[in-house]
Amino acid sequence: MKKSLCILLLSLLGSLALPAAMASELAGITLEDKIRLDNQDLYLNGAGVRSKAIFQVFVAALYLSEKKTQAAEVLALSTAKRMQIIMLRDISAERFGQNFMEGLKHNVSKEQKSKIIDQMIRLGEMFSKVPEFRKGDKLTVDWLPDTGTVIMINGKKTMDSLPDPLFYNALLKLWLGENTAQDSLKRQLLGEQSDFKKSLK
Repeated sequence: MKKSLCILLLSLLGSLALPAAMASELAGITLEDKIRLDNQDLYLNGAGVRSKAIFQVFVAALYLSEKKTQAAEVLALSTAKRMQIIMLRDISAERFGQNFMEGLKHNVSKEQKSKIIDQMIRLGEMFSKVPEFRKGDKLTVDWLPDTGTVIMINGKKTMDSLPDPLFYNALLKLWLGENTAQDSLKRQLLGEQSDFKKSLK
């Protein structure tokens, strides 16, 4: 009896010594609170749902090496970053790409666009090769300091990396820019408001 009690106590103490892995849930999607990217820990800065009319389109989550609450601070951060998008409904890649280009048009100056036009063309070519984004598909847009912008769909690299940080920040402005299509999503990504629930993994 005493031996069983000792084993139980040791088991409990062992579980207390290990920090519980946490996750966040939003619109039925589970988001890791911490990820590993480019040999670095990144933390969930904020997440929200992109909506259009009455439809929920995707969940967006921003991962950074340290907490940031201002868009300018996020853009200035030189360490690894990730914008993660998980689709909540089916949408054609052509339409999704058009939304990307429209967002760039409204959030990037003419001078900046002239410097990243080649990268924008390559981004358009990427969308032309993907027929459709389906519910549950995951798009990650990463910044790796020694590599550049890396875009993956469901864990598969879709195009060569693009080294210009100006291009990555232009992409981030789709969600964090002054003229972003959904200001509430911007606030959520910056951690100003949150609709997700915390849970143990």
